[in-house]
Amino acid sequence: MRIKLTCDIFGGAEDGCVKGKEFDAVLVGPRSTTVEIIGDSGRPHRAFHYEYEMVTEEQAAKAN
Repeated sequence: MRIKLTCDIFGGAEDGCVKGKEFDAVLVGPRSTTVEIIGDSGRPHRAFHYEYEMVTEEQAAKAN
């Protein structure tokens, strides 16, 4: 799934996890809303449901 951060991730700002940036994300569990993203350095970071919004294919096409 594709997400866009709505705020800076705590401890991830130096790794590129800042507000407005889009990432490919994976849910950490089948019933969880927490996702895992990979920062610029390759380190994984977790984003909670209030820290991101899902990006649809339509929105991604408009951005490009």
